[in-house]
Amino acid sequence: MDFIHKHTNKAYIITGNPKREERWDYPMDAIREIVINMIVHRDYRSANDSTIKVFDERIEFFNPGALLEDLTVEKIKSGNYKSHLRNKQIASIFKELDLIEKYGSGVRRAIETFVAYGLPEPEYEATQGGMAVTVFKKPFNNAQDNLIKENGGVSGGVIGGVTDLLIYIQLHPGQRASDIAKGLNLPLRTVERWLKKLKEAKNIEFRGASKTGGYFSMTNVEIPK
Repeated sequence: MDFIHKHTNKAYIITGNPKREERWDYPMDAIREIVINMIVHRDYRSANDSTIKVFDERIEFFNPGALLEDLTVEKIKSGNYKSHLRNKQIASIFKELDLIEKYGSGVRRAIETFVAYGLPEPEYEATQGGMAVTVFKKPFNNAQDNLIKENGGVSGGVIGGVTDLLIYIQLHPGQRASDIAKGLNLPLRTVERWLKKLKEAKNIEFRGASKTGGYFSMTNVEIPK
């Protein structure tokens, strides 16, 4: 947590109260939940490292340890599952120190905290024999810049999530997933996941050959002026 504090920013908000308010780039209570989950659920037999990478617009966490039994990312995010403890002694210590409120509730609580903070949900992905978590400081910095440049300004902030991706495709037809990820400065796997959602909803379609084609919008989104 000291490392994360050192590499993230904190703003001071002046209010009518005698004491000013502090606001970090990320809700630190939720970040702590993610870090605790890494310690408690890591597979300590693995030779791979647990890693935390801090970027300008996001933080990426990776923790070795495949999901146990019939667990899925969807079940973990919903909070509707029976918790399986890989490291019972470590979990018990954290529980006794009141660093864990309830087994199996940390992911759901982190997601709710991010949403309440006005940020996108953290993205959880089971990959490479472990769990990857990506959190974003705010939705699509570069996407908002593109909208401002090409449409004379966007009021009311960023619309957020998949909707911004749809707007980006509407403004940049024919781009491939890798080009979109580069344009938005987002991880490719995030863009691919959101593209899948838009395709399933029939908001976009892929036209052309697999190696040379690109994505086109099938829905006109009104861009705020």
